[in-house]
Amino acid sequence: MVIVTADGLEVMRDRDLLATVRWSEVRKIIAYKYDLFAYDEICIGFLKEPDADGWLEISEEWKGFREAIRRMEEIFPSIPKDWFNEIMVPAFERKETVIYQSS
Repeated sequence: MVIVTADGLEVMRDRDLLATVRWSEVRKIIAYKYDLFAYDEICIGFLKEPDADGWLEISEEWKGFREAIRRMEEIFPSIPKDWFNEIMVPAFERKETVIYQSS
């Protein structure tokens, strides 16, 4: 499950906090998908600043993904508006795309 907080995202399993990312830590956001044979799973990867524990991935299969994406697009307005549709096609290809990179 992904939870949107005031300053970022939290990834939870049951009641356990597994990972966090603060918007201020994000250096790069990469959208991609996994080919799971019968369908694709779209994911977002957040590369954090070097001393902030590296990488966080969230999946469209997780509860809270849509809310996380909405907030991400608000926080990083330079993300292309059509990024999700661009990642979706063609089917069954990773289509890894950098949708945000800090300067």
